[in-house]
Amino acid sequence: MKKLLGLLVLLVIAAGLAWYGAGREAGPRIAIVSPQSAMGHAGSLTLDIESPGGKLKSLDVSLEQGKASASIFQLDATDGSALVHEGPNRV
Repeated sequence: MKKLLGLLVLLVIAAGLAWYGAGREAGPRIAIVSPQSAMGHAGSLTLDIESPGGKLKSLDVSLEQGKASASIFQLDATDGSALVHEGPNRV
């Protein structure tokens, strides 16, 4: 019984350390390169994304005006080839 209790305590400690470490991990940083101001109907949007290892699980870009929202780009793990990698952490 003591061995089982000791194993359970070790598992709880390991889970706590994993949770703490994951919370301190750096997340992605997103910067809007262009447009610098308002965007028209036929405008383009350029984003710089820095993510640890240059890996993204998903990306959803939407434009909102008032209460209206329009999704303009969606990326999931299967179509990562749509991204241009400019360095080890930059997409």
